[in-house]
Amino acid sequence: MLAFNWEALWQAWAAVAATALIGVTGLLVWVGYQAAQWAKLRFGQTEEMEARRRAPLVALSLAAPDNPQRYSPALNEGQLDSFVKWWGVVVGRKLNEYVTPNSIVACWAQNIGEGPALRIRVPYVLQVIDVIEGGVETKDEPARGEFEIVNVDSKWLVMAKTYLNVSYYPKCRIELLLAEAKVTRLDRTEVQDAVSDTSVPVLEVNNKASWDLVRQARTGGPDWMAGRRA
Repeated sequence: MLAFNWEALWQAWAAVAATALIGVTGLLVWVGYQAAQWAKLRFGQTEEMEARRRAPLVALSLAAPDNPQRYSPALNEGQLDSFVKWWGVVVGRKLNEYVTPNSIVACWAQNIGEGPALRIRVPYVLQVIDVIEGGVETKDEPARGEFEIVNVDSKWLVMAKTYLNVSYYPKCRIELLLAEAKVTRLDRTEVQDAVSDTSVPVLEVNNKASWDLVRQARTGGPDWMAGRRA
């Protein structure tokens, strides 16, 4: 009768157990890796969403202040040449007595996000248009400049530090270049996609109509060019 080889049996069981242990260990490692990747993706997205939620989101608009006498209009950088030119034109046409010298346009920023904005820089294009008799319009060379708005906390509405004085323009069009606007948070990092699509980026001002009304009321003249044609 042959003797049973217990040593070979134990060696076989040991090999099977080792193989099973390696398989289970590998499975646990794979499951742990997948769980870690899922957690990284899940919580990474959560952190990103939270950061976006707490970032500033601004809606920009152009408007004239309700009470411009409260402000001291300053010539915005980029406006000086056109302003001086048209001031001279208006004086030369003897229209300056009909002009309201504090007619200004301001850029406003409303922060509809949850995080404060340290600084908002908004480039603009100013197009001055001359309106002569018969309604003929001639466009001046466009002028570029930039509005700067600082310290806009969440839910606040703040006006830019500088304004556009449009008093001496017969007609003009101001357009904010929203694609070039830059918004920085308190840590001075720039926030991407921080301009809301609810913005009002264009404003047109027509002063000639009001000048004509004032002139007609004072002189009875039908057109401010009438005196120059005589």
